[in-house]
Amino acid sequence: MNIKTKMLIPFLIAAMPMAAMANDYTLKVSMSVGEKDPMFAGAQYLKENVEKRTDGHLKIDIYPSGQLGSVEGVQEMAMFGQNVAAITDSGRLSVFSKEIGVIGVAYAAKDYNQMKDIVETDLFKSWEKKLEKEGLHVLSFNWFQGSRSFMTNKPVNKPEDLNGMLIRTPGSAVWSESISALGATPTALPWAETYPAMQQGVVDGFEAQLPATIAASLQETIKYVAETEHFQLMTALVASEEWFSALPKEYQKILLEESYKAGAYASDVTNKNIAEYKRIMEDDYNVKFIPVDKTPFIARAQTVFKKLGYEKEHKELQDALK
Repeated sequence: MNIKTKMLIPFLIAAMPMAAMANDYTLKVSMSVGEKDPMFAGAQYLKENVEKRTDGHLKIDIYPSGQLGSVEGVQEMAMFGQNVAAITDSGRLSVFSKEIGVIGVAYAAKDYNQMKDIVETDLFKSWEKKLEKEGLHVLSFNWFQGSRSFMTNKPVNKPEDLNGMLIRTPGSAVWSESISALGATPTALPWAETYPAMQQGVVDGFEAQLPATIAASLQETIKYVAETEHFQLMTALVASEEWFSALPKEYQKILLEESYKAGAYASDVTNKNIAEYKRIMEDDYNVKFIPVDKTPFIARAQTVFKKLGYEKEHKELQDALK
């Protein structure tokens, strides 16, 4: 070994961790909503900042409109260690951590700010940790998609007006039981199938947030929005625990930090544009917004906490906010 080689050894050793970190990784981020939705803007924000901070060694690929499959399907892929992440809701995650499902019950929170406070509590974060044993890692749980209301072709002013109406909703038990309690008949369909289902009369309406409705052009299929705002749709970006654990520690830190920032960014875009979404639907598509009295809807929703065994968790969360 010559003198030059000997002199280089300390520098080579010092550089080894950085070299090891320079491996390339890719995370495929999936969402059911389209490119016009704030969640897509949030994913782009995530991509830009993660790739910048890792010098492109941790790449983020974005797949909107269910291109990688259903949310449930992508969750399952993640559980098996694949390099995918899904923007998903508490109802779908409650299959693996039952307690998380409590925020998916209708009127679990009165507005965005209260829901934001709920998911920041230590109690809620302890429920998130349970998902790791099931193969899922929550990167952030602060992606607010908006308040969900009923969108139909018949006016809805009170719960009784929903009787006999088939309403599209995701298939989780928490959401289905909530919609049923509010008076409608829940019908599980993939989001991408909602437009043709409305056109063909397969369903009488759907319940959704304004950003996703506009992004999917579903305002073309309805006449009324009953402003029940029964779900405050706070969602999570969830990846594979196995894949996440295999990342260099520094990349893990970057991904968690930027995921939270991206969720906050997407939520901000959502909240800033709600008034404009409403204006577009009213002025350009003649959709009528009905400011319903929420009191009877809220009263009906209380039965779901008991029916699904969430009374304890609901009280614990309310206590945690005090």
